[in-house]
Amino acid sequence: MIFNKVAREQSGSDSYNRYEFQTSYTFNKLLTIYKEENKEKTIFCELHDDLIISNDSIQFNEVNFFQVKTRDSGTFTYNRLFKVEPGKKHSFMGYVFYNFLNFPNICKKCYFITNQEINSELNSELNDWIKSVHYKTDLKVTHPTSYNNIKSSIRNEFPLSMCPDNLFEQTFNIFIKNTYFELTDLDLKNHRKIVHSNFVQMMEFKNLQLDTVQHLHEAIRREIVEKATTKFDYIASRETILNKKSISYEIFDKIQSSLIKKNEVSELFSHLPLNIIDIKIIKKALKQHNDYMILNPDDIEYFEEIEEYLGIYETYFTEHFFNISSTSLPSDFNNLVSSYTIQHQNIKLKILEGLFYEKYFEKISEY
Repeated sequence: MIFNKVAREQSGSDSYNRYEFQTSYTFNKLLTIYKEENKEKTIFCELHDDLIISNDSIQFNEVNFFQVKTRDSGTFTYNRLFKVEPGKKHSFMGYVFYNFLNFPNICKKCYFITNQEINSELNSELNDWIKSVHYKTDLKVTHPTSYNNIKSSIRNEFPLSMCPDNLFEQTFNIFIKNTYFELTDLDLKNHRKIVHSNFVQMMEFKNLQLDTVQHLHEAIRREIVEKATTKFDYIASRETILNKKSISYEIFDKIQSSLIKKNEVSELFSHLPLNIIDIKIIKKALKQHNDYMILNPDDIEYFEEIEEYLGIYETYFTEHFFNISSTSLPSDFNNLVSSYTIQHQNIKLKILEGLFYEKYFEKISEY
């Protein structure tokens, strides 16, 4: 079971900024699930691998694993795929093998996703392997030399003390037939813009206002970020993992419903200890913020800084909500952000203040 083991994949949780591309890939996968109206599939972010997708939402006993790796330039060669980097236990392919070893009968397929070509033409082993998986032939029979060379590379990472011969043989034969290499159509530089465009096109038939679509897009992206950056150093319960690490078809309707509530509670601005002029200035700032997000979907620095503040607000209201009075909100905001320095030139203090109040309104609607 995927729930009764300590999560191996933790690096993305520690250095999320390096995994912005991975978030876009996960978002794109979620869009595919939504288009298919597949309510059974569940995505787990940074659990045992970069992401895993279960084909059922009850037993979770049929799971596909995904490694998402990028390069600024060049290709992925055989040596690169099987090289154990300093500080790592295994190579890229070693970790793929480990999925089959660690989750027998559950791990059905593993996908190695890249933004650069797999250089198979210059390496017969890779070329033979990729073709055998694609055409569903037996590499051991059709290209025994390639089969044995790949087997030797994997065996070097998994000695007898870790994996006895019978177990290794059985696992390797599953690994060699069910490992897929895919080149994603997401561009390393413009991936966020591409996913945003895909999302907007998919939402057209829902007849939503553009600013609502933008809010929905950013809310889902933040949800993926939150799931990916949550870490467990222990065996968490099934319920905890489902709550903290999984995302599915339902997230679209769930967040859209919360946005409708958010629009409904926007009138609560009038109940804050602010004068009419301040309220108009804050609402104008929020509109400028929404317009900027719509027109600049690839400004990663802007989105990341906004997400950082939203995370601060979320933590603050979660910890102090029942001790907060609406009359103290302006001073609470000033005290909370006083130790932070705004980095992005297009982020104004009034935008941050408006988002602070909106987060408070969201909490009100939740409770």
